[in-house]
Amino acid sequence: MSWDCTLVGRLNDFTRLCPGRGIGTFAVVATSAAGSSPASAWSKPVTPLAPPAAPEGLTALPQGLDAVQVGWLPAAASGAPVAGYLVTVGAVTVAAAADATSVVVTGLPSDQPLRVSVAATSAVGRGAAAVTDLPRLDRLPSTP
Repeated sequence: MSWDCTLVGRLNDFTRLCPGRGIGTFAVVATSAAGSSPASAWSKPVTPLAPPAAPEGLTALPQGLDAVQVGWLPAAASGAPVAGYLVTVGAVTVAAAADATSVVVTGLPSDQPLRVSVAATSAVGRGAAAVTDLPRLDRLPSTP
């Protein structure tokens, strides 16, 4: 597999080098007003880093009238290790540890529908969120 990416100027951060393109190699050519240098030797194979994938298996179970237990399967790291998760229910966001797969979010309103989302974070950034919606908590049976 091969592809071309053009990088202009000084670049010391290769985490954004053609993200999502998979494993590849690269060579460097310097260009100035005097012309272009010969290409460097090809690099060893590298995988450009990307934010984590969205967690799968998202569940949201009511815990009374003001809480929801949110569960998920671990997100794929996409190169950099998952550092944690951001769990949002309605307007409330809580942070969860990298090894967490569930959290109980409290202090929620019971009289409005709630959007539930979970996104993994890493040194590269925040990944896409898994999302589900809950109807009003005061209209759902509570789980023990």
